[in-house]
Amino acid sequence: MNHELEWALARFDPAEVGVAPGWEQVVLVRNTGPIGTSRALDLLVRGFDLLILGSDGKPARYCKVRSVGYDRLRHENETLEMFRGSSQSNLVPEARGGNHGQWAVQVARFLEGPLLIDGLRATRGDALEQILTKVLTLAHQLSTAARELADQYRERPLSLARECEESLAYLGQVTHLRPRPATLGRLVEGIDPVPSCPQHGDLWSSNVIMARGGWRIIDFEHFGDTMVPLYDVFHLLRTQCELYRSKPWVEQLADDGAEGKSSRRIIFESAARYGLGSEQILGCFVYYVLHQAATTHRDPLRAPDAKVAAMRQLEQMCDMNEKSTLAQMLGRHV
Repeated sequence: MNHELEWALARFDPAEVGVAPGWEQVVLVRNTGPIGTSRALDLLVRGFDLLILGSDGKPARYCKVRSVGYDRLRHENETLEMFRGSSQSNLVPEARGGNHGQWAVQVARFLEGPLLIDGLRATRGDALEQILTKVLTLAHQLSTAARELADQYRERPLSLARECEESLAYLGQVTHLRPRPATLGRLVEGIDPVPSCPQHGDLWSSNVIMARGGWRIIDFEHFGDTMVPLYDVFHLLRTQCELYRSKPWVEQLADDGAEGKSSRRIIFESAARYGLGSEQILGCFVYYVLHQAATTHRDPLRAPDAKVAAMRQLEQMCDMNEKSTLAQMLGRHV
């Protein structure tokens, strides 16, 4: 490392602010750019992740370094700072960050432990349901705390029809879909408003780690991007299914087998925290699928197969809606 970057990391180290760096070894974990789609985008996302080892040779710090224009890292730093010192601070990484010259920097204490993704393949039945429920409970605790900690996350009523407008407008321009998404949009018209609650936004098994004696959530770059309840629930269930099950998620959710019933139990138990009725649950589900399809399709960083999967999921939803089975699926608890 050059001297400037060394001091940038020292400046934001949670334990060593103002102390000259004394690390023994630095390991480059990941280089995030360039991605080759455009020079402007390359400059925005260029950066790298570093693992700093202590004098004992063990991991001590995990560092993210991005170009200073990358607002996602700034947002994550602000989010973690919001939780620092709160009653929920033990559920998130201990990290500090900010800008230093051309770099946006984050330095976090290294969390030692396995990621949730490493153990899900062999987990089934009640054990899997208990783990997913516990993780979603932690995510809800953080979301609830954020509503008390920051004005932008204060609870307010949300119109699901209004929340779906942007995704519907974009998807209406996707040639092979037009005008099918509009049929889903009509489902959310007239549904009672839902209470807003900031969502993690990228809650999947690679962003959950067993550390410090319990599950902890990491990667808060998208925290609060959406305020629609149940978004994290649907995202965790979908990604878990797509990683380890052969059946498409929407089909699995509609299935009367054990996994379908388990998923619906998790959804309804989570919805009870917000006092949501069955129509509101359906509306949140429609919002999630529309939002995922739109954001995935237009994201230049997403792999082509991810875009295809998102479109296929949307088309399955449209098929179910046109056959009048979508509302029936989420109207069944078990």
